[in-house]
Amino acid sequence: MSKNNYLTFKKILFSNPLMATVKLSRYKFVSKMLNSDDEIIDVGCGGGLSTFYYSQFCKSAIGIDNDQKRVNEWAEFENHKIKFLTKDANDLKTIKSNANCIVNIDFIEHIEKKDGIRFIKNCKNYLSSQKNKKNKMLIIGTPSFYSQKYRAKHNLEHHKYEYKPDELNDICKKFFSRTFVFMMNDEIVHTGFNKLGWYFFLICIV
Repeated sequence: MSKNNYLTFKKILFSNPLMATVKLSRYKFVSKMLNSDDEIIDVGCGGGLSTFYYSQFCKSAIGIDNDQKRVNEWAEFENHKIKFLTKDANDLKTIKSNANCIVNIDFIEHIEKKDGIRFIKNCKNYLSSQKNKKNKMLIIGTPSFYSQKYRAKHNLEHHKYEYKPDELNDICKKFFSRTFVFMMNDEIVHTGFNKLGWYFFLICIV
């Protein structure tokens, strides 16, 4: 890890260790859903920490984000397993990849609902176009609408639209053959009453 990336992660860890470890627990959950032969696209990768994390558990990982400066922070880690691209989330069709899995964690709440639906549809179309790939899926992780009143104001200011778990699940069911909802509280993942979870994952199977 370069000095700049080390200092960036150290700053996050020391300024808000709880949030840093919660973030890592989200990446860990996603990684547990991956197989060693999966090829993934990590949408909204930011500085690339999530992509780097996932790459340790799959065949290859491509991180995309529309913020070139942040993408470049992790460009030094590019190798035969991992690379980073400055791309918009809806430019999936322009990516030359054999990806069978699209991951987006803490992304969809940053765009308007109509754009979120468009993004989900584009993910389905992209995965369906991968004719020679098996086990095709979309993994979404996002804060729950029900936890808004418990979160810091500065976090909410960056969110355009937050979903109720059943709401987002119903949207994804229109495009995917099967969907699975998991609620999350800190590092605890469960399938309990969804109003008690402040974060949730959706795993959508083509």
